[in-house]
Amino acid sequence: MAMMSVQDRLDQAASRTVVGRDRELEALAACLESDGPIVTFVHGIPGVGKSALLQAFFPVAKNRGAKIVRIDGGSVEPSQRGFLDAVGRELDTAITSADGISEVGIEPHSTLILVIDDYDELRLLDSWLRRVFVPALPHNARIVAAGRYPPSSTWLTEPGWQQLVRSVRLDLLAEDAARSLLRDLGVEGEQASRIQEFARGHPLAVFGTVWARVRSPTYR
Repeated sequence: MAMMSVQDRLDQAASRTVVGRDRELEALAACLESDGPIVTFVHGIPGVGKSALLQAFFPVAKNRGAKIVRIDGGSVEPSQRGFLDAVGRELDTAITSADGISEVGIEPHSTLILVIDDYDELRLLDSWLRRVFVPALPHNARIVAAGRYPPSSTWLTEPGWQQLVRSVRLDLLAEDAARSLLRDLGVEGEQASRIQEFARGHPLAVFGTVWARVRSPTYR
């Protein structure tokens, strides 16, 4: 059994702070099925919890034997060469073309999941990814892309892609989920109601307000 890394522990700890996202997590986990979507887009406004949802997904995927490769779109040169170099670094191998990733050794019954966070920064590559890179992937590889915007219409309308692409939208937390999050953070009663009224289900606003409460004894 592989030794748990600090990143594994971070993912597990982060996953415990995700509430009210069972449906979205289930939709994301569908890519682990043999007939699941090849490309899954997670999208929503800034701070709504896209990265947190991904971190909650990682332990689920690893427990099912998946190999996860993470790419931060904001740190990748938005070119074909820059993207291939970034993927190659994470796989510890040189990839000179889209076809090169098909030569990366993946266990037959495992799944390679390429997670692209901040996908908005790589929108210039959207057409190339759809037409060249993704079709060259081995059958047991998947793409999970997270960003502010839903997939471009061509992912959902171009022949052949409709059944292979899933769009997962993250909305603001429902009232009961927001209250559950506040309880997990140690805030209840009137103060929880005030924070909930201010944050209106926005996870980052909830965390930010609770953090201000912790840091400032005069916070009311």
